[in-house]
Amino acid sequence: MRQAMLNHPGMAEFDVMAEAYDAMINWERRLANETPLLRWVIEQARAKSVLDAACGTGRHAAMLASWGLRVQGADLSAEMIEWCRGRHGEGKTGMLSWAQRSFTEKAPEPWDVVICTGNSLALAGKLGVIEQGIKAMAESATRALMLHVVNIYGRPDGPVVWDKSMRVRLKGGEHLLQKGIHRCAGRGYVDFVLTSLQSFEVTTRCAEFVGLRRNWLEEQLRGNGFSRVQCFGGYGRQEFDEGKSGDLIVIGIR
Repeated sequence: MRQAMLNHPGMAEFDVMAEAYDAMINWERRLANETPLLRWVIEQARAKSVLDAACGTGRHAAMLASWGLRVQGADLSAEMIEWCRGRHGEGKTGMLSWAQRSFTEKAPEPWDVVICTGNSLALAGKLGVIEQGIKAMAESATRALMLHVVNIYGRPDGPVVWDKSMRVRLKGGEHLLQKGIHRCAGRGYVDFVLTSLQSFEVTTRCAEFVGLRRNWLEEQLRGNGFSRVQCFGGYGRQEFDEGKSGDLIVIGIR
């Protein structure tokens, strides 16, 4: 479901599932859905460089580099960065690079646009850490910052809703992969179950995340120097509706 759920502060327990997570996503369909908004942000910012903070398995960073942009994918997880280098390479021309770094750290060099997608921000778990992350990303972005989180308030308060149940082939053989999400008041939980179809060994993970609201995120961006702030309820630039929208996307332009 969400690209960077594996790699923000406090999520090291998901690192062992990088291969499974990458296999879970229909990347062709997902990137096709997200491309128009990403191109729109690039155009609005007249950007030539992009930092993908909490880049996860690196699919977005690799795609952006294929557009002729200079791109860096950064992630707290050393395993994830190793995965990205092995999967996507690191160009000798410097157009695509990878760095092990938390989104709570200011980048050593400025970038025209910084993006943080896949609910990584909310998975940081504490508002103080999230504020620190937004500040660091804002200081790294000279023109635009794009934040994407799950709108937990668009989901029912109650039991797990299993979004995915699928058979995947991994290095360890055939597996059944299940991913769900549920809300309890203002907190969200991602549930992840991986079952070997050979040994029937079951691996489970659950991660808690913060329910973030539109007004708070918009205030954070304005407070960090973005004069033009826009909010959408999806990658099609749909109007945001807290009670219905699955996504909350906030974009700040300087």
